[in-house]
Amino acid sequence: MKKLLALVLALTMAFALVACGNNNSGNAGNNGGTNAGDTNDGGDTGNAGGEEMRITLITMDPVIGKIQTEAWEPYREQEIGGEEFIDRSADALKEYMLRDTKLNTLRMYCDLAHIEVPEDDAGLREQAMDLSLRVIVPAFMTQELQAAFYTGLLLYIPFLLIDIVVSSTLMSMGMIMLPPAMISTPFKLLLFVSINGWDLLFSSLVQGVN
Repeated sequence: MKKLLALVLALTMAFALVACGNNNSGNAGNNGGTNAGDTNDGGDTGNAGGEEMRITLITMDPVIGKIQTEAWEPYREQEIGGEEFIDRSADALKEYMLRDTKLNTLRMYCDLAHIEVPEDDAGLREQAMDLSLRVIVPAFMTQELQAAFYTGLLLYIPFLLIDIVVSSTLMSMGMIMLPPAMISTPFKLLLFVSINGWDLLFSSLVQGVN
């Protein structure tokens, strides 16, 4: 029962974290922050949420397919028992999460959980599949959040530069009372659309996970 609960938790967290990474990066691309991308409106939340779920399903499709073919179908045909079904499903999730988890992050959570692991990276890599999901899931969570913030930062910087240039220009012209966001927002939207920003954002998100 504990293994089943751990498996369900891990699968839920994997979906949620991939969606969280898509959400944070997508929001940064849509808004670019409070000032650097101030469009006064985050856009249609329903459309953004639907797009995040579609990207998440695309990203997780290989894992879902592997669980279906290697765990669910044999279990449905009564070729394996419930314990084996849980173990095979957990192995598929572990393989997916470990592929995008840095070894130093994994080692940190092993130290926090008081789990002895090899000091060298090669030994830890070989032993990683034997670790519990309670260690792998938070390590994967940390990696996804780091990737989301990094993507958001890359989107924020050009919008911030546009704000600086517009503010400096308005100050030099003596137009102090004119809100810089009123001038800079069209340039931000033009920049994002002209470089095909949505395609670049979504493709980098999926490719970054795979």
